Amino acid sequence: MSGEPQPVPTTDSHRLTRPFDAPDWARIDFAVPCLRCGADLHGQSQPVCQSCEFQFSWERVLPVEYLRCATCSYQLFGLTEPRCPECGEPFEWARVLDTARRRQSNLFEFLWFQNPVPAFAYSTRLAALRPRKLWATYELPARPQVLPLLVFVLAQWAIFAHGWRVTAWVVDPVMNSIATWSDSDLRFIYPFRLTENLLLMLAVAYVATFAAIQLLFQTKRHLGIRWSDTLRVYAHATVFLAFCPAAWCLLEALLDATLFIKRWLSAGPASPAYLILAAIVFCIGLAVTIVHLSIGFRRHLNVPHGVAVAVICLLIGFLCGFGVVSLYPLSSI
Repeated sequence: MSGEPQPVPTTDSHRLTRPFDAPDWARIDFAVPCLRCGADLHGQSQPVCQSCEFQFSWERVLPVEYLRCATCSYQLFGLTEPRCPECGEPFEWARVLDTARRRQSNLFEFLWFQNPVPAFAYSTRLAALRPRKLWATYELPARPQVLPLLVFVLAQWAIFAHGWRVTAWVVDPVMNSIATWSDSDLRFIYPFRLTENLLLMLAVAYVATFAAIQLLFQTKRHLGIRWSDTLRVYAHATVFLAFCPAAWCLLEALLDATLFIKRWLSAGPASPAYLILAAIVFCIGLAVTIVHLSIGFRRHLNVPHGVAVAVICLLIGFLCGFGVVSLYPLSSI
């Protein structure tokens, strides 16, 4: 009958794209490395690495639809000779497979050269607000790319160092326009609040925290974690903190907006409320960094006691930052 459901086709291509079915290894004449440890998965039927016990899906480990020629985009899966029949370009299966795995990701680490702005926005949003989804996405591919991760860190530093200024360029005219519209004699200006000493302290603390993480994991070689793995986790865990100066400026403007309602709600630039606001913003940023570090350690690297590791390393980093500023201050306080 026409109303009865039709059976699902069972062609080879269909079986290869189903998430829980093993590939047809007779048609695959190349190594398929594990996303975590790099062990060859060729010939396995279960989606669990026998070397590191990493659970995966075959469609992510072997993305058949993305195995295409780099020159003409011809579908290469099923070929026995490593040469494109369309354009005649020779290829290496390992490189084709690595490129295919990267094409499945929208993260900055893998699209930083091809599509940097949307990839940076996507990675930043996940890292700052949805770390669990970030690390679920990072199942593919597993091997860290050091150069884009360092670019990601430098971009964060640029946001941290100039976020206040950029926000102030928007907040200043808005607040003064509201004052003019409400016939108020108030005028607002938001000078840069991050001193040279503070920037130096945070820069030293950032580097020292990462060094502490490296030293700690060197004592746990049995975990099989590379320094680039911890770089990936650390670079994403600090994204939220990078936006704290911009948030501080915006919240200070909202505090100033209370002056349009009742003058006693805030007492102007000399009010302790501004210092309390700054302390709250950066304490929240530090707490979020600790949480995100622990989530990355636990979900991406399978490290136990992630919170303790994050707290200890951050404490060491900030102590180093305070020590450097105390010994070599850039300006008088």
